[in-house]
Amino acid sequence: MTGLTGYLADISVLPGAEIAVHLSADKPVEVEMTVVRVEHADGHPLGPGTSISEVDGIGPATVQVRPQRTAPGSHFEVTGGDDHLAARPGRLVWAFVYPTLRFECDQTVVSWNGGDEMALVVDPSGRATVRSVRGSLSIDTPLALHTWHLMVLRFAAESVVLEVRPIVNPYNGRFGPHYFDCGTETVDGEISYPEGGGGQVVRIGAGGTGPEITDAFTGKIGSVGIGLNGVDLDAIAIDPLSAAEGVLAHWIPLPGIDDPGRSMSDRGPGGNDAFSVNLPVGSVTGPHWSGASDRWSLDPGGYAALRYSAEALTDCLWEVASSLKLPDYLPSGVYALSVEAPGDRLLLTFVVRSASPEADVVLVLPTMSYMAEGGRRPGNVHPGVHTQVKAIPAAAYRDFGGSTLDVAADSAGISLASRLRPVAELKPLNRSPDLPIAGRLATDLSILAFLRSTGRSVDVITDEDLDRDGAGALSQYRVAVTGSYPAYASRAMLDAWETYSCRGGRIMYLGGGGFYWLASYNSDRSMVEVRRAESGSRPWQAEPGEYDHFLEDERCGLWRAKGRPPQKVFGVGMAAEGRSSGIPFSRMPDSFHRSVAWVFDGVHGEDVGAKALRPGGTAAMEVDRYDRLLGSPPHARILASAVGLSNDYMKVSEEILFNHPGLSGEEDHQVRADMVMFTTRNGGAVFSVGSSAWASGLPVDNFDNDAARVTGNVLDAFVARGRLRGSRFGDEDDLVGGRGWLSRFRRGTSVNGTG
Repeated sequence: MTGLTGYLADISVLPGAEIAVHLSADKPVEVEMTVVRVEHADGHPLGPGTSISEVDGIGPATVQVRPQRTAPGSHFEVTGGDDHLAARPGRLVWAFVYPTLRFECDQTVVSWNGGDEMALVVDPSGRATVRSVRGSLSIDTPLALHTWHLMVLRFAAESVVLEVRPIVNPYNGRFGPHYFDCGTETVDGEISYPEGGGGQVVRIGAGGTGPEITDAFTGKIGSVGIGLNGVDLDAIAIDPLSAAEGVLAHWIPLPGIDDPGRSMSDRGPGGNDAFSVNLPVGSVTGPHWSGASDRWSLDPGGYAALRYSAEALTDCLWEVASSLKLPDYLPSGVYALSVEAPGDRLLLTFVVRSASPEADVVLVLPTMSYMAEGGRRPGNVHPGVHTQVKAIPAAAYRDFGGSTLDVAADSAGISLASRLRPVAELKPLNRSPDLPIAGRLATDLSILAFLRSTGRSVDVITDEDLDRDGAGALSQYRVAVTGSYPAYASRAMLDAWETYSCRGGRIMYLGGGGFYWLASYNSDRSMVEVRRAESGSRPWQAEPGEYDHFLEDERCGLWRAKGRPPQKVFGVGMAAEGRSSGIPFSRMPDSFHRSVAWVFDGVHGEDVGAKALRPGGTAAMEVDRYDRLLGSPPHARILASAVGLSNDYMKVSEEILFNHPGLSGEEDHQVRADMVMFTTRNGGAVFSVGSSAWASGLPVDNFDNDAARVTGNVLDAFVARGRLRGSRFGDEDDLVGGRGWLSRFRRGTSVNGTG
């Protein structure tokens, strides 16, 4: 094996586009690149096997690949020859610092020329230290973890003075004010240092120069400044936004003002703006947070801080190994760049969308969810969920920054994830990290393979397209189909689905656990932000006051907590999750009503989806439930349900107000999957299957099975023009007229067979 890995600069492109290819290997190697079309990627013996075919007319191309360095560690960098940045006698440097972890090495707060000239650091014992090529000086008392401190370094001709004072109020740290003596500790010493002139490189949060990142910091850093010795630090300690005299450079990380996190303006006379590498996290509480508001937009000074991490990796910054030019004639679909070396093969997925859509059906791949959970670290099994399942060790696992399901070494949740790095979840042959089943992308390819098996023309787009173009990305299609696990959605994406439905579009939600977490993209949609608030099935929770995203001005958490549960648009929403064997669905009384009985044409018996490419059946993993209290349409028909999941399936935590026995799948009737269908305005309709494992049943026996038959019946009816099949049999199916279902709803009469 060569250790071949890589990523593409884009994931969704038009025909004729050019894609930058970033590759690395353990040693220099010659590779051959071709483009393949991916139709199916699950090799399970019950299914049709993998279907990956080479695209004619592209390549092969031979490329030399060499090792490329990956340097994790979030920080800001200032470059230039400005004299305002230099360490000179009569000047001082200050920084607000909130350490959260002790390392076996220094953690750099501020460095000049990679620390070769001078660096202000937290040493392995937690002490504030200044280091230069000609000596070092430390304050004896270690900095308290999870506590704000003001560090000040003053320069004299042949010596320095180092000062530290805690900045503590009842809200801004882990410990209360009564714990601290908030006086200033000072140490001075004769340390000779070179006085920097031109060509200064100042880093905040790390040492090193160029691609080298050394001694990165983990914790928060507030405002950082360089000034003359007369700067009023007492005023800055009270208010970092104060305009103090004598300031030469001042970087204040104000959320919502700078290009979100990418740059940090210098408010000094030199205008030496800082630019981020491995984006530090904004919208976090700073030393001056008073607890008066938990919105950064209402208290900018309280949020003048960024969270840094030595593990952060939001862009590998690898050089381009090659460029891939696509032909203009390439039809819409899922493709991959196949990179082959002796004994090694790498598939890098991308989607070609249609320049002039003519298909009736579009599949929206949930790439935001792939990104958010991409790079998941081995053994990260959610506590309290599927505890009977042991994680499958990943062979030759390489950490590229983790996923938003992971926590960093200081127990802070990882809230940013990027596709500008190798991400296993974006590879079609990837397997689940904790189950012997196909990964999320491969499962969604089963949906694509099924749609194509019906003989229909199908286009493919991604969440990025939906976020960028809104309902316009769907408007030219008769039917829009989701992936199996579209768990994360931005406001623009959810608006697009709802608008499309209101305009008469027909939606097939072929998954579960969908539209659960609010997420945000950065400007080029290469990065996603996810924070977890005080509800939801979550592997970590944001710290107090840090519930706002900074890539977009959005409150984090569940869409349900913002008044937009998925039941409103899709009829069902998250009920439970588990990782043990699934079960089949059983037809419900509604399914025999003549308005919808056609959905089960060709299905024998009352169970559906007993066979799947995962154990047990098609109701498994994340399951969704119909619930009028959360906005499920009263006129929706519950076609089938899966009741009796194992005790490995527990009700989602946001529905548990008090812990008590009887909350598991074998005991709680709300732990179930519901398949529903209902009509919407302007001839629209929604069909939802209520399980993220439904897609694993579609390819069984070469798409000749009851799950595929049900899905195909709905697809045929949804593609057809005019009124939905069966709607003439009941006014309750006509949302526009409303006389039937609305009058019954007002009288309290059941219209869906559930009582």
